[in-house]
Amino acid sequence: MAIGAGGCFFTEVVNEAPVAGIRVLNDDGQHFIGDTLKFDATKTVDDVTNRLTCEWQARICDTGATGCTTIVDTMIGTVTDAFEVPVVGHERIEIQLRVTDELGATRLQPDLLSVDIQNRPPDVKLQDTGSKEGGTDSYILHRPINLVIDVQGGELLKDIDGDDVTYTWNLFAPPNSDVNVRSFEEVGDEGYILTPDVSGTWEVELIAEDAFGGRDEERVTLFVGPDSPPCLEALDPVPDPIGYYLVESTDGPRSFSVLSVRDVLDPFPGPVVEDPAFGESTFRWFLREPGKSAFTEITNYTAESYTVDPLSYDPGDLLELRVEVADRVSGPTRELGCADSARACELVAGSQCYQRQTWGVHIQ
Repeated sequence: MAIGAGGCFFTEVVNEAPVAGIRVLNDDGQHFIGDTLKFDATKTVDDVTNRLTCEWQARICDTGATGCTTIVDTMIGTVTDAFEVPVVGHERIEIQLRVTDELGATRLQPDLLSVDIQNRPPDVKLQDTGSKEGGTDSYILHRPINLVIDVQGGELLKDIDGDDVTYTWNLFAPPNSDVNVRSFEEVGDEGYILTPDVSGTWEVELIAEDAFGGRDEERVTLFVGPDSPPCLEALDPVPDPIGYYLVESTDGPRSFSVLSVRDVLDPFPGPVVEDPAFGESTFRWFLREPGKSAFTEITNYTAESYTVDPLSYDPGDLLELRVEVADRVSGPTRELGCADSARACELVAGSQCYQRQTWGVHIQ
């Protein structure tokens, strides 16, 4: 009521509807499946101090689609109470707020609040394992190389968002490789086995994709070279390159032995645990009898040691006993290519890796 010159008059106070306003409580710029979006209505403006009621609605909308589906529809008593929306898919989420005061004035938020959900792509690594030359990064020719998917987030067939993951494998072989000779075979869902047919640089590419544009690429480079020959490492007794080992007739039989062979795939002694990837070196023995000019192979004898019985010879006899080693690549009948008169032989000159050693034996 107001008093004027002519008396009293009355003015009516008009209740204006509140202006709805949404505040995002956890807006870090990115939202993913598994998150919970939180909002309140504290940005709402009211011309008077009324008790306000908030009606919230959340709906998901497919990208590019005109229709949306309501997922949460709830009434919350105050503007300070949080409205929570779980993120369960990649669809855009739209938030609508209607605020009503205690006198019944009501208004929708002028614009929908739209929240985009980001897609997390598959995250994988590609692991390679197999037989390598000792001390090098070179895989051995004709030996299998295992290529296994190492998932960094999520599972093998589902990424961290729970999306299905598909894999594409690409092999880049050296130009002289023959597709009919090499092998590149799938092993279950988790990997491939490559068996290279030529030396050189090989590459394997793995592409992981989900249905929402997420993509991860991994590529490994594989260096492949020939298997190095086995090396006679320890022998008993130690061969003398020019001299003779004295065997007394009264001492009885004397064994000449290979104690160890160094080789990646076929060492001697062989591997403790049985594994088809590994084997054991094989031996050939030769004997040059006294008065003979050439060595004769001791047939059907492949043991790691050979015994010389001095009673089978006359005192003063000189003989030579020879051992040669081979692995699965060279084969048991390999010819070394060294002169027959050479007591020691190495396929790679200067390597100090010997495939032949010879004992001179003097019977006394």
